[in-house]
Amino acid sequence: MSGTLEINDNATWMPAGWIFDRVLELLAEEVESADPALSRRLLDARTEVTGYGDLRQLERSQFLLITEAAQRAYERAEKAGPTPFRDPAFYPGFLRHFRALTELLRMDSRAAAP
Repeated sequence: MSGTLEINDNATWMPAGWIFDRVLELLAEEVESADPALSRRLLDARTEVTGYGDLRQLERSQFLLITEAAQRAYERAEKAGPTPFRDPAFYPGFLRHFRALTELLRMDSRAAAP
């Protein structure tokens, strides 16, 4: 099972469910103090809830919050290495899909400097 995150009308992120859920949890942790409602929205998109998230209607400030959170969370995951994984062989694929999300977020017009 995979999860679906609509970023904009031209970009969708659809990794395996376990990657989708873990990345959304990491993003939710990052944005929790700045925007608890956005954090909850990310958690509600996990596959155990709906498996679907939609960022298309987010205002620029919330989108930037997620974009910056994704970069910080990716760096944390990269620094942690494969240790947190039950099977370290899955770590490179996790990072590859996570990096793809950070790139999709940065390519969105809402992430561009004004």
